[in-house]
Amino acid sequence: QELATINKQLADANQHLQKMATSDSLTGTFNRRYINEFLSIELARSRRYGRTFGLHFLDLDDFKQVNDEHGHQAGDQVLVRLSANLDPGQSGMRKSDLLARFGGEEFVVLMPDTALEDGVRAMTRLQRALTRRFFMTGSAKLVITFSAGVTELGRDESPMAAIQRADRGMYQAKRAGKNKVVGV
Repeated sequence: QELATINKQLADANQHLQKMATSDSLTGTFNRRYINEFLSIELARSRRYGRTFGLHFLDLDDFKQVNDEHGHQAGDQVLVRLSANLDPGQSGMRKSDLLARFGGEEFVVLMPDTALEDGVRAMTRLQRALTRRFFMTGSAKLVITFSAGVTELGRDESPMAAIQRADRGMYQAKRAGKNKVVGV
């Protein structure tokens, strides 16, 4: 009985450590470290079966302004709100999709079995759903927007090369006026 209790405690502690190692502590999304694990498994599967793989890079618009005008706590709340609105299984994203915080106000969305055009449509739909809701901080009403670069991973392309290409698309979206999705 005592050994079973110790084994359960060890299993619970191990599960907690695994969650801490792969999750962003603020948003609860996966973190950059987990992106690599997910990509290695899903890319092998996609390549083996000749399937498409969508990789999307998004960045909150005017995030520095939110922090400067409303404080870092409001900025943190915006990050949490964005994450909740993009949560796979609840936002219109599929449970097979993955949302991960890449750093700061940047996120990566990985969508197995998703061609470029479908990825652009999906990100645009998520973007529109997000902007229909106001975010309150104190007495200020904010609309949260993001710019996104969407790409489809090439057959022999490295994941980092695809992330960099999607990042360039995101910057094109920002230069085009923000709150845009650009497929590259």
